Amino acid sequence: MTPNDILREASRRKIRLRPDGQRLIALSVGKLPPDMERKLVKNKLALLKLLNEKRNLARQVLDGEFDPLSGRQFGLICSELVIQYHDPLCARAFEHLRAVQKEKSPQ
Repeated sequence: MTPNDILREASRRKIRLRPDGQRLIALSVGKLPPDMERKLVKNKLALLKLLNEKRNLARQVLDGEFDPLSGRQFGLICSELVIQYHDPLCARAFEHLRAVQKEKSPQ
């Protein structure tokens, strides 16, 4: 199971993951399921790296580093950000991309 697979599974289970320095924060309603806890512990470093990469991508989007985007690029970047939509930085970047894309689209 890859870190992306774990991230998607966490999202399906409504478990929010975020990096906090060298710590991996997992927020869920109720107790974290033991199987998920094991996956998070086993893959902590890879998950931290992935989550930090998504936050860096969000910063780049907000700084305009990807303007303008082709349709394919838009789809790829949005798919990377939407899985972390509960992260305010990723959510802002996702909404920024949608707004820019909407402005470009013919009405």
